[in-house]
Amino acid sequence: MICANMSRKSKAPRCERGEGGQSGPNPEPKGAKENFYDKIPLTAKQLDVVIVILIAALVAALTLGVLIGNGVISGPRF
Repeated sequence: MICANMSRKSKAPRCERGEGGQSGPNPEPKGAKENFYDKIPLTAKQLDVVIVILIAALVAALTLGVLIGNGVISGPRF
């Protein structure tokens, strides 16, 4: 089946009958992750690695803050 939008204003796609004789669009619902990935020019695997690195940096910063706040290690002296 071949579907294409006629214009940006038209939200209903124009579909032609394809193999099997079925008509109409068959949209698969996308999750938030897939919608987010569509906007970024990286592969899903690359973006997953970036997210893991950022989460690890956040955990490290929070752990360091807790250790300095409780006096386990001394903080920077300015």
